[in-house]
Amino acid sequence: MECSDYEEDRLSYLPDNVRDHILYFLDTRHCVQTSVLSTKWRSLWKHVTHLQFDADSFPTYPDFTTFLKRALDTFGDGTDSPRIAKLTYKDRELWRLDHLRQLDLVMQYVDSRRHIRHICVHGGGAEEEEEMLRFSSLVAAFLDSNLGALELGLVRFRSGNDWRGFRILENLVLEGCSFDWEWCDEGFDFFDGKFPCLRNLVLSGCDLVHSGRRTWFRVSGPQLVNLEISGTLNLAGVTVEIDAPNLESFSLVLLSNVPKFSRVSLPSLDRAYVGSRFAPHSGEETRTTVAANLVDLFRGLHLY
Repeated sequence: MECSDYEEDRLSYLPDNVRDHILYFLDTRHCVQTSVLSTKWRSLWKHVTHLQFDADSFPTYPDFTTFLKRALDTFGDGTDSPRIAKLTYKDRELWRLDHLRQLDLVMQYVDSRRHIRHICVHGGGAEEEEEMLRFSSLVAAFLDSNLGALELGLVRFRSGNDWRGFRILENLVLEGCSFDWEWCDEGFDFFDGKFPCLRNLVLSGCDLVHSGRRTWFRVSGPQLVNLEISGTLNLAGVTVEIDAPNLESFSLVLLSNVPKFSRVSLPSLDRAYVGSRFAPHSGEETRTTVAANLVDLFRGLHLY
């Protein structure tokens, strides 16, 4: 809606805490549009703590890139800019090379402002697996960063991807990601001690592609406090190991059969939620196997 459509200022009288709460959830473009609606808010958009850039909120991609560059330039060299704590970047075609260049521009901005420690990058809704954003395309941007929290959506990982740039990461959320382990006879070690400071790990709607040959899925972390696994993670034929001495909360909700648990060491566990369902037309043998796997899990959780 154009500013001229408003006949009076009904925004300036909102309490500051209500105003700040609303602006936190708006993308940066809408913050700019909102700030010009009120004489009191002319420069308010420069003081938000959460920058959000969404390519889908613009009529064309060139419009988005123009706004992105102008917005980052407006925030200056960081001396007078707001203390941005979180930055979100969404682009459904982020797998394209020219689109990745824009993300690189954003990461250069983040790298020059060490106070930005929470990054969210979502690749959008790629229809083909080959169109998913590859982790290798992101790693150069994130290596040696000061990130404390990272959220990634629709990213494709392969065996051998390097996580060494995330040594101080405390929160990791992965949604709709794909882990390609099909041609690797070794186990799945993405989350096996790679993050010494990690406290929160969430895997939602992710898919593990593997060969089914002697494959294990291991999660370990000395500081891990919360672990959530939900959605369509393909763990059939995989042996799961969880070693987290300080884990307090554990949630496992699978849409497929429960995998085998060979080792679950969670001595500090305080809360646990486990949910699963049988595949359609499951036979008696399958149901017996799933029941046995659940018993092994409950024993590890000290619930049996």
